[in-house]
Amino acid sequence: MLSEIGGFTSKLIRKIFNSILLLFKAFTRASHLGLYRAHSILRIYTYMLTQQIILQFIAIIYALFVIIGAFLIVYTAYKWEKKTDITLLRARAFLSESFLKDNWTLLLFVFFLNSLTPLNEMLSPFIEGSIPELIQRVIQLGVIIGIVILEYKWFKLANPIEQKFHSTKKC
Repeated sequence: MLSEIGGFTSKLIRKIFNSILLLFKAFTRASHLGLYRAHSILRIYTYMLTQQIILQFIAIIYALFVIIGAFLIVYTAYKWEKKTDITLLRARAFLSESFLKDNWTLLLFVFFLNSLTPLNEMLSPFIEGSIPELIQRVIQLGVIIGIVILEYKWFKLANPIEQKFHSTKKC
């Protein structure tokens, strides 16, 4: 998995470098055409470069949340197998009103964001550029963030902080 992240990072750096080279080539070509055309060509290349950087940044954040979520899932599953009494866990989950409320709210959030995907696909022919791809990546990022937050709630439920009660009496 780490080699995939390293490969992804090197591809990102290569794409950014190639975009900067294209921008420089456009500027040198456009300088012969006149100021107005040069400015409009530079604007187009800058816009494309900015969108690509944003898409790559979202992909990096997505990968980080996937790694965090995978760690939480593995650690919670390990703790459940080793230490947790399943009846105690059920009691904590279903007697805690805030846990249930947060759980259902996050599930609603994830399903709502996921339902925006077909809407984006339906409207994408009418939207120009790479905006539909940007919308799709933001939707995916929102879904993964919701899932990771949901997993964190389960992680906290399965691994409560042990509170130590000390006597405050003075002898």
